[in-house]
Amino acid sequence: MEESFGRHPDAEVYLSQPGLGPVLGALDLQAFAALSASPGARGYYDARRSRGATHHQALRALANRLVGILHGCLRRHTTYNEDTAWHTTNQTLELQAA
Repeated sequence: MEESFGRHPDAEVYLSQPGLGPVLGALDLQAFAALSASPGARGYYDARRSRGATHHQALRALANRLVGILHGCLRRHTTYNEDTAWHTTNQTLELQAA
């Protein structure tokens, strides 16, 4: 499966996403894996939880955000970039830390 996936024209774009590999599908599992692979994803999830979302609600919101980021990457045929993907979240995290 990994060899076949590697031949996909956008494999590099898919694999650039945090937590997404050649076997792991998108949405809930990718979102969970992204929590430890992406500070921006972790910050987005934590912000949802601090506003009262349950673990699964925050994970679904993160998954939706990751799908949107993936869509943008595929449309522009560019790989994932942490700073671009979470620009607003990173600014918020920096302000909170100050």
